[in-house]
Amino acid sequence: MKYPMNEEGWWKTIAVGTVLEYLTFLVVPGWLLTGYYVRVMRQRLEGDPEPPSFADPGDLLVDGIKGSVIGTVYGIIPIIAFVVFVLGSISAILNGNFQEGLGSLLTGLVIWFALTALFGYAGSAGLARFAETGSMLSGFSPKLARVLVSGTWFVAWVKVTIVGGIAFAISVVIALIPVVQLITVVVTPVKIKYLGTVFSKQFADAYASIYSA
Repeated sequence: MKYPMNEEGWWKTIAVGTVLEYLTFLVVPGWLLTGYYVRVMRQRLEGDPEPPSFADPGDLLVDGIKGSVIGTVYGIIPIIAFVVFVLGSISAILNGNFQEGLGSLLTGLVIWFALTALFGYAGSAGLARFAETGSMLSGFSPKLARVLVSGTWFVAWVKVTIVGGIAFAISVVIALIPVVQLITVVVTPVKIKYLGTVFSKQFADAYASIYSA
């Protein structure tokens, strides 16, 4: 089933997505957004170039929970690395072992960033496969190896990472300027909603390209 976003309804979709961004701390809105991004990828893989609507929120919620589980599983090792290497080093610094703790902290940050990138790279592929099949277990399928070793997927992931990083850096800089903080509060959720949709399309296009080759 497709959930088109026609010209008359586009503003409703953006409005709903923005509200959900504000309410992600309540967990359920975050699941709905994750489900929406899965739907974006699914429709893109089906050949529909238009972003979908938030119709049938029950379907979104189910897909969002499944997608969140996939993301959480891929994120377990980076989280463990953060606790062990980063928080452990900070604890050592606070306990007076400054020089040794600082060295461990820098090493820990490198390890954590590397693992986060590695499992984020694999996790995004897992979400794309889930969007295609609808099966949560497919997000961990050995068949993902074809995607992970593909230059097409690597390029797509690098593009998304760079654009996301730049957008985040700009947001931080703007947030430090008191005069425009109010504008940031209004614009940031819209930006996140827009970037999430674009990134989902980027991954879907790369995934489709790999399997059509």
